[in-house]
Amino acid sequence: MSNTAALKEADEFFRAGNFSAAENAVGGVLALDPGNAQALHLLGLIRRQSGNLEEAKLLLCKADEAMPGNSQFISDCASIFHAQGHFDEAAKRLRTAVGLSPRDSNLLFKLAGSLRALGDIIAAREALEAALACSPAYFDALVNLSEICRTLGDSVAAASRLAAAVALRPGWAEGHNALGLLYEKAGNNDRAQMEFIKAIELAPANPDPYNNLGMLCAKTGDVRRAMEHYKTALQLRPDFPEARYNLGNCLRDIEEYDAAILSFRAAVRLRPSFTEAIYNLGEALDKTGNYEEAEDCFAAIVSADGIHAKAHSSLLWTLNYDPRYGPAKLYEQHKKFGVTFERPLHRSALRPCDAAPGRRLKIGYVSADFNNHPVARFMAPVVRNHDRSQFEIFCYSGVEKPDAQTEFFRRHCDTWIDAEAMPDESLAGRIRQDGIDVLVDLSGHSAGNRLPLFALRPAPVQATYLGYPNTTGLSSIDFRLTDSITDPPGEPRVHTENLLRLDGCFCCYAPPPAAPDVGPLPADTAGAVTFGSTHTLSRLNKSVVELWSEVLRALPLSRLLIFRTTLHGEARARLSGQFEACGVAPGRITMLDTVPPQGHLAVYNSMDIMLDTRPWSGHASACESLWMGVPVVTLATDRFAGRMVASVLSCVSLGECIARSREEFVARATSLASSLDKLRLLRGGLRDTLTASPLCDGARFTRGLESAYRRMWNDCCRKERPNP
Repeated sequence: MSNTAALKEADEFFRAGNFSAAENAVGGVLALDPGNAQALHLLGLIRRQSGNLEEAKLLLCKADEAMPGNSQFISDCASIFHAQGHFDEAAKRLRTAVGLSPRDSNLLFKLAGSLRALGDIIAAREALEAALACSPAYFDALVNLSEICRTLGDSVAAASRLAAAVALRPGWAEGHNALGLLYEKAGNNDRAQMEFIKAIELAPANPDPYNNLGMLCAKTGDVRRAMEHYKTALQLRPDFPEARYNLGNCLRDIEEYDAAILSFRAAVRLRPSFTEAIYNLGEALDKTGNYEEAEDCFAAIVSADGIHAKAHSSLLWTLNYDPRYGPAKLYEQHKKFGVTFERPLHRSALRPCDAAPGRRLKIGYVSADFNNHPVARFMAPVVRNHDRSQFEIFCYSGVEKPDAQTEFFRRHCDTWIDAEAMPDESLAGRIRQDGIDVLVDLSGHSAGNRLPLFALRPAPVQATYLGYPNTTGLSSIDFRLTDSITDPPGEPRVHTENLLRLDGCFCCYAPPPAAPDVGPLPADTAGAVTFGSTHTLSRLNKSVVELWSEVLRALPLSRLLIFRTTLHGEARARLSGQFEACGVAPGRITMLDTVPPQGHLAVYNSMDIMLDTRPWSGHASACESLWMGVPVVTLATDRFAGRMVASVLSCVSLGECIARSREEFVARATSLASSLDKLRLLRGGLRDTLTASPLCDGARFTRGLESAYRRMWNDCCRKERPNP
């Protein structure tokens, strides 16, 4: 038999999968002609099929050497290098093959694979586009090019390529599902919905498109329908962690926190490393007052991923609720944040102070709370009253859901920047470009903060104010604005920033224009005093429950009203049990979780006196309470967070409501409750008192704040000015 006939027979055996017979046939050829290129090539393919890649590579390389210029031989040899992880050598050989056969779409496709493995995504895309120019209906090339476009962030191009692939295989359910995801990413929600529905029609037992359709509904605000899709996905695959997580998010959004917590827990059980589910579980636990377990969730993320800034900030936030953490211990925890995030990010300001102390200054406010949020309500009078001849105001907004309050800030600042989607480096560059002199953080470690941005040092002077009752832990923030009551002089240093004390109170309150009228004193109708609370539930720790219970036991006819929209289910049962354990019968406590038709401020018309919390006092709630004619009794503690209400009360001449010990707190609360005439007088006059006080004098407060900014700038100028 001739070599040609023997090679033909060997090739037929190979294609039929009879590799042993193929090897015998090709062996006969090589026995007579050891350098036969086709025989070496075929034997190399046989060795590759059996998994002997090293010997296959030697044989295929010999074949290439024996018959140079054969693009198929070069391609098959390159495939071995690729399989062994030698992507650079594979790409080099495939480029040679493409040079020999530039219209061979298969060669171009293989070249794209090696280039992609090397990380050269742009070159891989070019190779796939060339392959499709040769073979427009090349299914695998369309799919791979779509994946590359998605990786490059071009969702529109990715969707276009995948749509072409799906058109070639209209029954490809997974393709329709993937195409729906691309359309959603590109902002084409209608097409995305059509593709998810088509995927469900083709593969009704596949839970993935149900989950994706649920995410699309949640994104467009149809939470109830989203939940239906997630539940269907979970019926099909009960161990689907993403669907459990997504269902938990919807339950959280409608404030069904107990069910959300169960769903997040299930997601974490299914995938213990599911960071997003652990984080959202922590948030939900915090909302229901279970701050200790929330701490555990955030701490677990920080332990597993030391550079998770969001979880680290949330951990610090919850530690402020915990009475086990004193100021020194909290300070140590905050410094860890600074060490973690400042060392890799810290930069010197590109523009130093220009040593011109008297010129007009550019002030930049950075916040995610320029919307219906307490920070916005305290900042509104400041932005409204800034002296524009001396200060140019920039707002760098991280607001996700703008509202009427957002529009107020947009109108009242000189320059508004939507920064929510801007990476820290990009935003730092914009701040430097704007020439900001004093950059003010309004978030601290609250949600949506940009503290890593401040570690980049984009402005010569940086300060933190209002949004967080503690140090940031960053040495790159120069000042923390405070006052002499919240941070009295002479105390141990528990802050990385320098303190700059404002005259009077640290904040300025803008009373809500749509507040309901102050109602009559509830005690006159009820025959006994009703104490009240509208605080976040995590502030109601066991120490607070014990303290309030002392007050209630001292006045056996008194009652307590607690209002919070998250106060139901487990949270209600836990609080009720804690009060009962302290000797307060459940019937003496009213728990409300529904906002009255007149708005949440109307709840205060059912209270005679508000009781404050510790160690974190509620100064926003206190301001609302006072505006509604309800005095607040506070226990000033050993930190800024515990003295905020004391500062507010001092500002409105209600020092009699400030206690310095537990015993004094009980005494002041019971004394006030025993004087209905005093309560009636306060109820009828507190609005006028607030209106006439420095607390609500926006112009006066803003002048003081501007003076503080000028002092910061002058301090910077002195440091920059050369010695005479």
